[in-house]
Amino acid sequence: MNSDREKNKGSSDKGSSNKGCSNKDSSNKGSSNKGSSNKGSSNKDSSNKGSSNKGNTNKGSTNKGSNNRSNSNENKGNKNKTCYIVGAGDFRESFFKPVEGDYVIAADAGYLALERLHYTPDVLLGDFDSLGEKGVDVDKIPGTYVIRLPKEKDDTDMLAAIREGMAQGYENFIILGATGGRVDHSIANMQCLVFLSRQNRTCKLYGDNYEMQVLTCDSLHLPAQEHGILAVFSVGDTAKGVTLKGLKYELEDANLTNDFPVGVSNEFTGQDVTIEVKKGSLLIIRYL
Repeated sequence: MNSDREKNKGSSDKGSSNKGCSNKDSSNKGSSNKGSSNKGSSNKDSSNKGSSNKGNTNKGSTNKGSNNRSNSNENKGNKNKTCYIVGAGDFRESFFKPVEGDYVIAADAGYLALERLHYTPDVLLGDFDSLGEKGVDVDKIPGTYVIRLPKEKDDTDMLAAIREGMAQGYENFIILGATGGRVDHSIANMQCLVFLSRQNRTCKLYGDNYEMQVLTCDSLHLPAQEHGILAVFSVGDTAKGVTLKGLKYELEDANLTNDFPVGVSNEFTGQDVTIEVKKGSLLIIRYL
């Protein structure tokens, strides 16, 4: 953050109907963000309106005997467990710590990352273009339930993996290996965080030295730490009623827009931190 944020005190667009946001606008006292055009934004959650949904039916799945996968109401007890989704990017091994009852999905070449950790996922999911390029024959992988997706589809492999975790009753997600490669894939995976948040699920996406999460019409409390960088960004046109307490640069009932990055480079100060957004969604990045 910089000195511009001081001008922005009092300066989410929720767009998805699944989160119980208040429709009351914050007062926007003293906002310097007046006049951001936001032209052409629909603010609506991308709910596949008008999409062809090619290949999102997971046709061609072959069951190879996963222990955790269930197609019955047995998955109702999974909401207090964690669904891990592992992509092909790099991540710290210490971030991967599933316990009994957790669900581990390898998204395409994320299988190779788990193989290096000598861990067999519950589900291997994808169109397997990446694994195929590396000479892996998916049909010969033992002990894993395989969901084969067509190459032409609307959902990314990551979003399909998220839907699989949700179908199994999981409400808490950790995503690893989802950034650091192709930029469009990284952005798509950040959008998946918005999708989960607006579906009332919690998720943290870990990179090599940071974690990301999205907060929608809610508040978040972080324990005190003496040093560290944190950033917040609106992931809709406007995140309304944003309050930041306990950081070097504080805000009170402010509005953040997606065309003015005032939320960059904030700092911990040794105090407990509270982040709140009354309406809309915030992407929160904390460096570890």
